Amino acid sequence: MVRHSVRCVTPDATLLGERRTVHSLDEGESEALDYFKLFIGDEQLGAMVVETNRYAEQQRQKGPDKYWKPVDCSDICTFIAINIFFGLKKLPETALYWSADPFWREPYVADTMG
Repeated sequence: MVRHSVRCVTPDATLLGERRTVHSLDEGESEALDYFKLFIGDEQLGAMVVETNRYAEQQRQKGPDKYWKPVDCSDICTFIAINIFFGLKKLPETALYWSADPFWREPYVADTMG
């Protein structure tokens, strides 16, 4: 297998007229998730889990929420994926993703985060 470095231009390199590699993903074998993980890795996801649960606990001290359950990394990844999806398929109102009307309803969103 031949590894190809995907070349990206960084703003400071562009000003200098240079090109430099900022990562070395396989050009033909990399998936969207590989590129996503360049920006948000396990450490950042872990921090989002900790801070989300911490914030929820602070809010629950103000008043209990019987529906709350602590989130994990999978929950945060699902939340991020749904928000990316919102950007790819825009509807007039956010609530329409959960609509009972099949014209508007998006099963990926509605069934994942019901």
